[in-house]
Amino acid sequence: MSGDQDSESEKLIVFCIPSLVATLLSRERAKGSPLTEEEVIEIRNNCPAKALTPAEARAVEERRGYKDIDPERCWEQWQQARLEFFEEDAAAGESVGTPEAGGGELIIFIDPSLVGLLYAREWEKGSPLTEEEVLETRDNSQAIVLTPADVREKEAARGFKDIDPEHCWEEWQKVRLTLLKAPEG
Repeated sequence: MSGDQDSESEKLIVFCIPSLVATLLSRERAKGSPLTEEEVIEIRNNCPAKALTPAEARAVEERRGYKDIDPERCWEQWQQARLEFFEEDAAAGESVGTPEAGGGELIIFIDPSLVGLLYAREWEKGSPLTEEEVLETRDNSQAIVLTPADVREKEAARGFKDIDPEHCWEEWQKVRLTLLKAPEG
């Protein structure tokens, strides 16, 4: 093993999970108007992240199906990503425009489902998850950005609508009661 291979295997990359581009799209959609540079930097500075090896980072990107924007160049790359998303919407014949104009809406879609991940984690733990554990599960989930039509298609294939990542704690409290009821005997 050469010295270069050793340094490459030890080099860690700060990797946003969920992706920074998905987080920015979600925040812009919630705001209803384009994010400012200051807002993009603030979101970047506060988004959940993990330190991954280059191989782990490549594996996450392969599962996502896209490469995230570079946190060091987030403002410039975010501006380009916004344009590309709106161009893709136009090519697909969907409404085009900024979120404030009602077009180009994109949704963060967690796959596998968040409810499935939370169910498995709570079952394994053997007791109710704390709010911190629910949010940690959400923040460490694989997520992609889809149009509303694509979300409907994926939900139809799943056979159910997942809980909303933005309100996962509250929604999990309702759903878990029906999922985790043991049969009385």
